[in-house]
Amino acid sequence: MASVTIDKRQKANGDFSYRYPLRVKKNGVIIHRESKTFSKK
Repeated sequence: MASVTIDKRQKANGDFSYRYPLRVKKNGVIIHRESKTFSKK
């Protein structure tokens, strides 16, 4: 099962960036984890 959310983060200059963390679990154990940051939603 994959878990995906989009996190909105404010940078030091006041702009916003969006982070996309992805976690894949199998039998309750995380088997894969990655994240990527984007400038636009």
